[in-house]
Amino acid sequence: MSRPHIQGPRTDEALGDRHPCQSSRRTPKQQSFSSAIKRPHLGAVRAFGYALTLGTESGWHTFCSILQARLSIEDRAALAFTVLCSLDDDTALMTSQMALGTWEAC
Repeated sequence: MSRPHIQGPRTDEALGDRHPCQSSRRTPKQQSFSSAIKRPHLGAVRAFGYALTLGTESGWHTFCSILQARLSIEDRAALAFTVLCSLDDDTALMTSQMALGTWEAC
């Protein structure tokens, strides 16, 4: 008596090589986004989270020092430009004046 042929589940093009019963989660071979980030950038991102969480003047000054240590001047300029562009004109002007004038250098 021959064994009947059992066909596996149909694969769909949208599934690629993944079996339909497999989770769409990352496999150990795939890199997470944070592992692809350069270490200095990851440190700056974490420091940003700490500064936001603390919300204190001291926390922001420390973040400023970390940015100077971990990011290039080009990275910091791009970050400053982007943040200023996210503000309304009056707040952006006030913020830039404060940064250039009365707020102590980090």
